[in-house]
Amino acid sequence: MGAPLLLADSLGSPLIYPKLIPVTDQSGTSGPVGNEAWRAFAGRRSAFNYWLPGTPNALAWLQAQHEQPRGANCLFLDRGHNLAGFPVTLQGSNDGATFATVVSATIPTVTGGLLTGANGCLTEEGAWAITFALPGGGAPAYAYWRFNIPAMGTGLQPTIVGLHFGMLYQPFALYRPFMEHRTKLTAQEVVSTVGWIGRGTRGFVRTGVLNLRADVTDYEYLQARFTIEELLGSGRPTWVIQDQERPTEAVYVIRPLNEQGFERPPQLYWPTAAIQVIEHEPLVLN
Repeated sequence: MGAPLLLADSLGSPLIYPKLIPVTDQSGTSGPVGNEAWRAFAGRRSAFNYWLPGTPNALAWLQAQHEQPRGANCLFLDRGHNLAGFPVTLQGSNDGATFATVVSATIPTVTGGLLTGANGCLTEEGAWAITFALPGGGAPAYAYWRFNIPAMGTGLQPTIVGLHFGMLYQPFALYRPFMEHRTKLTAQEVVSTVGWIGRGTRGFVRTGVLNLRADVTDYEYLQARFTIEELLGSGRPTWVIQDQERPTEAVYVIRPLNEQGFERPPQLYWPTAAIQVIEHEPLVLN
């Protein structure tokens, strides 16, 4: 069984990083009206909310510029993209002129793969995920981050619904290793007087509880609080991988409207938390 991973950080989000320079694309602007670059980092999953560069068959990119170097070791490209089978790169720079390649991969066309593999993993929903680190550990840090998509061919241009990259949080201790796979089925339903049931479009929502215990160091507790309370806790969408060996089951979640957080049980120094989550904008079932 592999360790869990959570990605609540997003270096392209001005809500998390208020000093972020507005995200731009290869045109040096916010992009075409209605398909602006910021849409890729808004946390929405609607098929009607996406970034489109506006020029087919040309190099395109999304760039996030920060006031100081910031680290990243994971990237998620949400479902709804049209990049399966195409090469992409993630690059970083500290001067905006000379860029180093951090990730160079071809997005898989079939579900499966490893987070640490050369081409990452394609989830059951069609999202793409990959993790990366410096040799010997640590994470690359740059002030400029750029996600590049080469020319795709005649008449083709990238469509990106959601792009998330930043620092993962890996809980060091789970006193219950897995969230239960609870689900909630939603639909408009009509029941006739003779018992016939008619349902409209169905929604299949995954829910669960992350059971955490910060029992390594006080610093680990601070990391846990930043991800669990300040990011996920404030309503930021978060990617949850329950088991690194089963990354295809990654789920994009938010917290429900309730009260929760870390607490110290009687006669136990280390804080524990039972964090409820609910899937964010799940796919509609056929």
